[in-house]
Amino acid sequence: MTTSGTTAFSTTARDFVKNALLENGIIAFGDDPEAEEMTACLFRLNAMLKTWGARGLGWKQEVYTASGTADTASITLPVYVREVNGARYVESATNERAMSRFERDDYTVLPNKAASGTPTIFNVEQNAGALVLNVWPVPTADFTLSLDIDRALDTVTDASQTIDIPEEWTECVMTNLALRCCNVFGVSPTPELAQRAQLAEREMFDAYRPASYFMGPA
Repeated sequence: MTTSGTTAFSTTARDFVKNALLENGIIAFGDDPEAEEMTACLFRLNAMLKTWGARGLGWKQEVYTASGTADTASITLPVYVREVNGARYVESATNERAMSRFERDDYTVLPNKAASGTPTIFNVEQNAGALVLNVWPVPTADFTLSLDIDRALDTVTDASQTIDIPEEWTECVMTNLALRCCNVFGVSPTPELAQRAQLAEREMFDAYRPASYFMGPA
């Protein structure tokens, strides 16, 4: 996944909820959601974002420092790491060496996975809800990697919380939240809303899910 040239768009969870409830007719223009409505919608907003994240969707990019131990080829990354876009072996405080990425098939057929040395290759796998980063050769001493990662969206804990997303996600978040809230309030979604939500979700995943993302361990 790449977000190069994409504009970050900041709005609050309250704004998303209000516009979602306007979309499905639960509130009228000019009205604000009641406290109970806000609580129910925030719960479903978080559930929706977590579901998308579990399907490989990521947005925020940052550098993550991963620490590995001697004679161990794998590092389990935090659950908020959705993708690793690059890895560098930290040789010193001032020097990092880029590593080559092997996809699943190439890593599987390495002739001697037990070979030891300074890691030059990395591979990323999905296992039990988290990413596992494998390195080769197997290091004989504790080591540090500098990783370029896509980070999952943060959990929304308050209606005033700002949600930083690509601007082009706005339609997808709003319509899909509106759709998910219909059942809660006993409202039947219109075919037009369901169609917009489905199309926006498909377009978002086509653009933002990493091509290398796959389900299941090696």
